[in-house]
Amino acid sequence: SPSPDSMSEWLADPNALAEQVAAEIESLEQGRHPFTGRPMDRWMRASLAGADCPLRVYEPASLGDNAAPVLIAIHGMGGDENMLLDGASNGALRRLADAHGFIVITPEATAMSYPASFDALLDLVADWRNIDRERVYLVGHSMGATLASALAKSRPDAVAAVGMIAGAPALPTNASAKFPPAILIGGELDSMARASALVDAAANAKEKGLDVRVETLADQGHTLLLGDAFTLAVEWFFAHR
Repeated sequence: SPSPDSMSEWLADPNALAEQVAAEIESLEQGRHPFTGRPMDRWMRASLAGADCPLRVYEPASLGDNAAPVLIAIHGMGGDENMLLDGASNGALRRLADAHGFIVITPEATAMSYPASFDALLDLVADWRNIDRERVYLVGHSMGATLASALAKSRPDAVAAVGMIAGAPALPTNASAKFPPAILIGGELDSMARASALVDAAANAKEKGLDVRVETLADQGHTLLLGDAFTLAVEWFFAHR
């Protein structure tokens, strides 16, 4: 049944979802993982390091059998696991995943406060899909930007690059600290996460020798910038590594 707190669940086709569940049960009864080799766009729940976490996974049909890059996108305060795929950016993450060939995971943000949840999330997807551990990317919006950068700081060798959109980055303060390549993106009209503060944060990080790029999107505010920001971040990720 649709959750009374999640509008996007009311937009789903319950008959199609019922067919998917029936097919998954049949796979399990036959001893097969229900997601292996299947393109997918669905809700899931998982225990990540002991924390119950609703999440969305989008896997384009075009991936084939090669090891797939993974993009983990973390929403901001007041959002949920559906926001960045359905509730914002007009489907930009799906289009980018189709064009560049990567898996998108959008977890409910609370569980991602713990580095162990990041590890468990990758292991979860690796249960049914060959993933490229050398190309795991993080991107976060608003509060999610802080969480994404904190995870990147905790797992610098496991994250190929990180994008922080309209949020305060948790960048290393020690010049010798490891941190993956990063892009900071702000909106010129954003009064919640001022672009000037992101420019200053990037300048301080560069002084410490970190690989950090900063971009300010003209005429954009705190949330409507997401479509352009995702495009900019993903294209930078894939050009960078």
